[in-house]
Amino acid sequence: MTNLDKAIDRIKVLECPTGELEERIVNIFEDYRVANRNEVIVKRDEGSDKDDLEAYRIEFTKGKEGPILVFAKAGMDDYVVKVFKVKPFINK
Repeated sequence: MTNLDKAIDRIKVLECPTGELEERIVNIFEDYRVANRNEVIVKRDEGSDKDDLEAYRIEFTKGKEGPILVFAKAGMDDYVVKVFKVKPFINK
């Protein structure tokens, strides 16, 4: 299993305060030595939202893997966000 696979597995079970999701994702990629923090871009991708899940696109600036989509949902009180799905981004 590669470090990228390990990082994605960790992101798949991520739960954190709503405002910390992007930072936590960057930290995971850095912790697993997939990329330095300045090589990871995490941004909302509203066009890829599915049902009630919000999409976040992860891109790497130094030719790493292609974009990855993370689908997450905020809890009832909008305090905690939970990741439900992580998959490679496929342009339609």
